[in-house]
Amino acid sequence: MSPSKPTIVLVPGSFSASGAYDPFVAHLRAQDFTALAIQLPSTQKREPVAPATLQDDAAHVRGVVERLVAERDGTEVVVVAHSYGGSVVTEALSGLGVGAGAGAGAEKEKEKEKEKEKEKEKEKEKEKEKEKEKEKEKEKEKEKEKEKEKKKEKKGGVRRLIFLSATAPKVGETQITAMRLEDGFLPAEAGGYMHMDPVIMASFVCNDLPYAQAYEHALQLPHHSAVSFQSEVTQASYKDIPVTYIFCEKDMVISPESQQRFIDTIEEVSGSKVDVKRMNAGHCPNWSKPEELAGLIVEATQM
Repeated sequence: MSPSKPTIVLVPGSFSASGAYDPFVAHLRAQDFTALAIQLPSTQKREPVAPATLQDDAAHVRGVVERLVAERDGTEVVVVAHSYGGSVVTEALSGLGVGAGAGAGAEKEKEKEKEKEKEKEKEKEKEKEKEKEKEKEKEKEKEKEKEKEKKKEKKGGVRRLIFLSATAPKVGETQITAMRLEDGFLPAEAGGYMHMDPVIMASFVCNDLPYAQAYEHALQLPHHSAVSFQSEVTQASYKDIPVTYIFCEKDMVISPESQQRFIDTIEEVSGSKVDVKRMNAGHCPNWSKPEELAGLIVEATQM
């Protein structure tokens, strides 16, 4: 276990502004964690800019995480993905796991350096007889190159992914196909955005809260880019980064059966066991049980 506290980044679900997670984030900050919730482009009307795709969301999340890691050498990040946020994170963070390097081109740069080393070795073999006196100096240069290589390998990165009743699509799936949604399940689309009716959705999204509270929360879920649900996932971050899955047993949006299917998918693709934590909660424990949720997140960061 790393002794330092990681930075915790929350990737919201569909329709959700970052402020929907304020109570939960406040509990994390009260325990001296640096914690922030991202605002996804797909939840914002950006006219005249077209509605955001899944890839737009993923690029935004990756950009934030890369900058957090680069800001201070050794920074580790735990990314919490809620609902649709699981699809975003699945697409966004490949190659950013702890020890994998902090930049998208890190692996390519390493390969280039390795090729350079091979060329140097060949030259050394050819010139051994002629350059015996210079051998010691070359060894010193070689050590310097190794030190440079070590410096290029960032100590920080994404320590763990935490899927909070979230989707975990396979490569080639969309949010719609991953959830196996039937026609008519999603809210109606207008102008490229799906629009949530809070009167109807309140008791569906927040079924573990009294209706009055659920309605107030549902007002924070106005619209979401339709095309983002139709964008195919092209890579799976969970293949190489450890995963905790917070299973919401009363969820009416992503059913317990679907949550288990996503856990199975992650284990199948990664070849690793998923750490599963359970909550007796509906789809949005960030509203109904923020303190309990924060406790589970903190527990997962210590693994």
